[in-house]
Amino acid sequence: RSAPWLLGPLMWPTSRLMRAAPEKYMDRMLKALPEADQQVLRDPEVMTRLRVSDTEATRNGIRGVVQETKVFVQTWGFSPGDIKVPVQIWQGTEDRNVPVAMGERLGREIPNATVKILPGEGHMLSVTHWDEIVQDLLAALPS
Repeated sequence: RSAPWLLGPLMWPTSRLMRAAPEKYMDRMLKALPEADQQVLRDPEVMTRLRVSDTEATRNGIRGVVQETKVFVQTWGFSPGDIKVPVQIWQGTEDRNVPVAMGERLGREIPNATVKILPGEGHMLSVTHWDEIVQDLLAALPS
């Protein structure tokens, strides 16, 4: 938040490795993840989709990734309390990208939020719980 100009230089080596040696990048990234996410990424199809997605995200450089990171730490321009539609927040207790406290806080601030904290799950819980998430979303649709 206090030094956004540092994001580019900090992210540049990783994005360069991602483009130059995607397999090496994925191996390093995998080792830094919790076991729950490592298990999800042991599926070759999931790993391929992630590699393609990460490579595409930096194909034209890191400006987009840097901008997205800045959005997370800047003021959003609205209060979560202003959200009127139902919201579902799915959070894994082992997620190293998004702390559980953030999901819980948003759940308290958004009036119509449902928070589902999944013990032992990581950031990739949407892969392992996709059917359940979709069923919950469909059930929440107005009749």
